[in-house]
Amino acid sequence: LATLGQMAESPLHDAVEGGFFRYSTTRDWRSPHTEKLLETNVGLLRNYLEAYQVFERPEFRQVAENIVRYMQRHLRVTQLPAFCGSQDSDDDYYAADLAARMQRTPPAVDQTVYVNWNAAAVSALFKAAAVLGDASYRVLAEETLGFLIEECYDPGRGMYHYHDGNRRHILGLLTDQAYAARALVHA
Repeated sequence: LATLGQMAESPLHDAVEGGFFRYSTTRDWRSPHTEKLLETNVGLLRNYLEAYQVFERPEFRQVAENIVRYMQRHLRVTQLPAFCGSQDSDDDYYAADLAARMQRTPPAVDQTVYVNWNAAAVSALFKAAAVLGDASYRVLAEETLGFLIEECYDPGRGMYHYHDGNRRHILGLLTDQAYAARALVHA
């Protein structure tokens, strides 16, 4: 409770656009490194969902919903039903309020679809649909999983990362295979 509550209130959590920054350069979380990773946000999504299940604190539900909203708005690959790996660091952009951010170009997004992080997102989104009672999260999970199967899977070889229209970008690692299998079980 203390850790999740303090993280949500700290500058490590982007209160304007949602999501969490990768890490802080100080022990008190006051100086975040402003890069945002899909992996970090998916892990925290699961943590906040589980905390909401156990403690039923509305602020944990709100943080979980904000993480999903961030993922949808900023990490969704253009024209593809999958998530990007990360959004670049930009201290000036993230220091601005909402009105000022709307006048600026957001930090660039790495368009690589990492299978392990996307599969973990699928599992977390299925959990979000069940815990928060929002069927749109299930649809988002199903679309992403469908993309992974259609575009990132090669029978006999396994999962591949996807980048810039190249479905055979990088042959997947063990984590890609394992997380994809887990996502299929959750589906």
